[in-house]
Amino acid sequence: MQAPYLFSRSGVGTPAAPLTVTSDIDTNVLELSVHGRWSVSLRQDVYRGIYKCLAEHPAALLIDLREMTDPDGLSVAMWLAARRAGFARPLQLTVL
Repeated sequence: MQAPYLFSRSGVGTPAAPLTVTSDIDTNVLELSVHGRWSVSLRQDVYRGIYKCLAEHPAALLIDLREMTDPDGLSVAMWLAARRAGFARPLQLTVL
């Protein structure tokens, strides 16, 4: 069994999925990659993804936004909230 344990095979990590989660078991680091245009449904997926990643108690969580588009900047509140959640735990949180 490999971490992350809380993610099912359906949806997350498939080519059409809005999120991809990868882990490095040796360093206990999770990477959450966000894909697509920011929307209400993507916001909900990201919220659940971050929550599940934090439930794994990783040493670090990297959030990769390079394949996400947000021309209106509507996702800023999510990243500020993720940063606050990261500071509330002994965790290194990095948003790329």
